Amino acid sequence: MTAQAGPHDANAPGPSDGTGQGLAAELIDPYGAAHDRLKALDDALTATLDSSLRLRRVARFVRETEPATLACLFETAARRSIEGGWRQVWVALAHWLLHARPRPRFPVGHWPVSDDELAPGGTHIAETIEAAVDLRLPWTSLVLRDAFARIAPDEARLLQLHPSVEKWSLGWRRERARAAETAHQAYLLLDSTPAVVQILAENPKTLEPHAVQIASMRPQHPWALQALLLQPRWLGNDRVCEAAARNTSTPAWLVLLLAPLLPRKVQMALVHLAWIDRDARAILGLWHNVAMVRMTQMDAGQALHVAELPEAEVDLVTLMQQIADDA
Repeated sequence: MTAQAGPHDANAPGPSDGTGQGLAAELIDPYGAAHDRLKALDDALTATLDSSLRLRRVARFVRETEPATLACLFETAARRSIEGGWRQVWVALAHWLLHARPRPRFPVGHWPVSDDELAPGGTHIAETIEAAVDLRLPWTSLVLRDAFARIAPDEARLLQLHPSVEKWSLGWRRERARAAETAHQAYLLLDSTPAVVQILAENPKTLEPHAVQIASMRPQHPWALQALLLQPRWLGNDRVCEAAARNTSTPAWLVLLLAPLLPRKVQMALVHLAWIDRDARAILGLWHNVAMVRMTQMDAGQALHVAELPEAEVDLVTLMQQIADDA
């Protein structure tokens, strides 16, 4: 699989009808309609400091945007964030998505379900995914498809607790996670219960090294990682996001959601990680004109070999067909 022509290439693939050409142009022209709408969202976020109000602004923005346009906006924001722009917008969109996606009900530990005001209509998301596939927008197709997929039965199954914390009751662990003292947190950093992790993430005494340890723990419950990233200060932290993106417990769609927030050298490093889903690695490669020289089955610990091909072209049709077949 080789690399795609850059986002400014006028010959980039797109649908042939007039409306589709206009939407595809939003991906190519940074001063087009997509740029204007993202700029409006950026201005609205700048004027809003309260995190809950920012979430609701983004939720309303998503609901009021037509599916095809929304698909283009997600892809545009991801690409522009990769290039160093729209970081505030991307953090806000990622934060909304983590809050809006459906959550499983765990057997122990009260973890509130997502706010209905933040959740988009199922039909709206389905139409956005369909539009993304039609418009050949690989990032949007894969991330929205997997993030809003039906919850699997095993997602609510908690991991075996670390011996250091399994002797303590859930109530005690939650109480200690809220405490102002940091002495007890060393135990709790090994707790993979999402409800406990979310309390730790919200505690102002939890520092960057603590959050990095939670994001790096293997195995880690995927929902514990998301509970950590629900806090804007950790979602906007490069070290925490990198630790989560490199974790073998992190789902592929979440790796792609975090990638635009990471430095380029870290994004390139993710292409080498064989345990990341092949389609996700291909999308990361597209962003940087990287060809996946070896995409065959290999040992879990073996890295991919990549080569930068500045003028190579990706077989985008094949990639999108693979994503569509899995939808």
